[in-house]
Amino acid sequence: WTSVFEILEEIKKLETMCLSGNRLALPFDTFALSCFQHPLSVLVLNRCLISWDQIEKLEKCFPNLTELHLCNNGLCSFDVKTEPGMWPNLSMLNLSGNQINEWSQICKLANMPRLSRLILNENQLSHISWPSTSTSSTSEEAIGFKHLKSLSISHNPIKSWESISALNRLNLLSEIRMVGLPLLSHLTVSISRIYIIGRLENITILNGSPVSSLERVDAERYYLRRLMMKKEEAYDEKRLAHLLSLHKQDDGRPSSSPSSSTNDNNNSEDKADYVTVILRPSASDEIVRRLASSMSVREIQLLCHRLFHINESTTIKLSLKRPNEQIPTPFSGVKDSLDDYAVCNNS
Repeated sequence: WTSVFEILEEIKKLETMCLSGNRLALPFDTFALSCFQHPLSVLVLNRCLISWDQIEKLEKCFPNLTELHLCNNGLCSFDVKTEPGMWPNLSMLNLSGNQINEWSQICKLANMPRLSRLILNENQLSHISWPSTSTSSTSEEAIGFKHLKSLSISHNPIKSWESISALNRLNLLSEIRMVGLPLLSHLTVSISRIYIIGRLENITILNGSPVSSLERVDAERYYLRRLMMKKEEAYDEKRLAHLLSLHKQDDGRPSSSPSSSTNDNNNSEDKADYVTVILRPSASDEIVRRLASSMSVREIQLLCHRLFHINESTTIKLSLKRPNEQIPTPFSGVKDSLDDYAVCNNS
């Protein structure tokens, strides 16, 4: 680092420095380290095998740092100082490709005052949960991350939807990236998108694509219908109450909770278990039908044979195109139901 400091002394207006792949030792003279400062904005230290302890010691050297990249350094834990104002201007932290396997370690970063973007791709995180809150603190104060707007958790071994729902505690979170999760491995891209949007209240950008208002309404109605039909084993009571207040009178969706009486629940299922679809074999020919959500792809194929007078020896291939989509999604299995593909009205 002594050589790095000498270079920076000569280039005082340098804004970005990449030192990836270098093994850099801190100077033994800690006083000299504490005296050095440079207005660097972006520092890239990927594959440097640098420890978090060394990162803490460098913090005073770069008080204006806004981006810090620490990919593939073998980091697994953080002993973050409790001093107020640590990394006062840091807005983006990239920790991809490390060995972090506990969300409790991520929670140690919660008090960085301006952190708005956190990248955690390709770690070993299998579960997301927050520490229990005290009665004297609000949930936002307890978990921190007061300015976090963007989060990336792709290619982590996350297997439960409870972990995804836990992200609702991040009140300002509006952008998220999550691909390559075991949780989503059996779902198509379009269906996994619906599942995620339905659970996360404030997301406006998912995997780089904006979430339209129509897409959100369809996703929330679908998620609510699954809750009412008890197809979701775990759910957030606060999220459920919010969805019920939004959609309880839309399209005959149920207005009671999953814990309602048996008769009320049966009535809700009867109302919610149908969807209006447009069967269209060609641009000029279409038939509107109200179908049961439990109807299989094979049953719809047989229905199309009859409605459009298609010879039974002809193989019909079905695709799904929702109102807000441009490209149809082919049905992959004849035993799958409309509900499995999150088919909404006017698809």
